[in-house]
Amino acid sequence: MSSSPESLFYKAALVVAVASLWGMMAWNGTLAALLVAAWTGKLEDGSALRTRYTGVPILDFGITVLVAFFYSGTDGSDDVYRLALVDGFATLQVFYLWLYAEDILRQQLPRLRRSPTIIKPLVWTLAADMVGGAIALPLYFAEQAKSRAPQGEGEALVKPRMRKDSILATAAARALPLSFLLGAVLPLAPFVWPMPNILTRHQHYGTVAAFVLCPIWVSAFQKLLTAVQIPWLRASPTGPGTTLRALRAAYIFTAILAAFGHVYAVQALLEKAEGSPWSVLASAYIPPPFRGMAETGRKLLDGPRLFLLYDCALMPLVSLAWAYCETLSVLEGGSPLRLFSRVAVPLVLLVAYVVLGAGCTVTLVLFWREGILLRRSETGRKSAS
Repeated sequence: MSSSPESLFYKAALVVAVASLWGMMAWNGTLAALLVAAWTGKLEDGSALRTRYTGVPILDFGITVLVAFFYSGTDGSDDVYRLALVDGFATLQVFYLWLYAEDILRQQLPRLRRSPTIIKPLVWTLAADMVGGAIALPLYFAEQAKSRAPQGEGEALVKPRMRKDSILATAAARALPLSFLLGAVLPLAPFVWPMPNILTRHQHYGTVAAFVLCPIWVSAFQKLLTAVQIPWLRASPTGPGTTLRALRAAYIFTAILAAFGHVYAVQALLEKAEGSPWSVLASAYIPPPFRGMAETGRKLLDGPRLFLLYDCALMPLVSLAWAYCETLSVLEGGSPLRLFSRVAVPLVLLVAYVVLGAGCTVTLVLFWREGILLRRSETGRKSAS
């Protein structure tokens, strides 16, 4: 895997992301401006920046840096920027669910070897929040690919587990939709609605802080909702099939939300187009140097916007590449269908991305993949009996 085209792609995407995101942040002075704002408690215009959230200084400083980073996307100063973030987060937030679903899936696939760096979903979601999804995604996908099943062994992957493991996996799968809704979707409110028209500045800072803590909320809700279900599931039939059905239901729920976020953002952007729709879409989705960007002279607006433009452009590309590889891995090696899919699948993914967004598209691929696993699981049990 270390020399496979998929691995090389993820490595190249990682290098591009680090250079585009953090290299640019350091070069244009945005990183320094964020640290100064968090340290002094003031934005560039001299307005006060809230610096206390948890009462723990080191945590509050980190949260304040992130609040200052995202604040310009929620303060109503640039609706095109805000809507572009809504669409981008329709992919990044869905990444949370993919992580937890993949973690649950490994509990039901004992033959998949666990890569040493495939660690808890909370760590990956925190990494995406702090360094950028375009950096965290290729790192995770590269490690996840190392534990992918060899071609031709998919029909034997799903095996029964110990009863307690089966109960835990089913409970976790059933908890996912609500955990995702409460922990990853609701905190997006500052980007969907103009908070300055509803809340005071101090309250607005609080809503942005709640958003940057999404990884914590998702993990907490997932643990709580999983634990609540376990007593009832002890008396119910559970197993790989039950878990896979619950995961597929979570995928459908998430795909609908992700598609809504994408369609809402694109429609709102088109409504703002005074002339050619291309101009407003280009300003929302195409980062420099592929087009010019009018600078406002505000580092805490221009810098984060440039960072997130690249972040939101690279995340869909990496996610769709992963979906493509997952699709090929499920199809039988060497079959005419698999050979045809090398050309057809990218076209289908591209069309779905334009219409539904990357978050919805990849989630639907995972829904289809779990359907294949479910059929193989049921076929294997029937053959064994």
